[in-house]
Amino acid sequence: MLRFERVYLMLGRNNATRAMGVFAKLNTPIALVALILDDEVATINSEIGPCDKRGLI
Repeated sequence: MLRFERVYLMLGRNNATRAMGVFAKLNTPIALVALILDDEVATINSEIGPCDKRGLI
């Protein structure tokens, strides 16, 4: 569950379900999910913390 939670933080609330689905189907590391959903990574909520296209800093 921790892995899904980290994807959630990277992608924000709106894309959390999609991210979990992609992660579960591909069974890939977080970094690869972030690359696959690269456009969504930019939509992170600013209150969560600083980020770039690679995810949380």
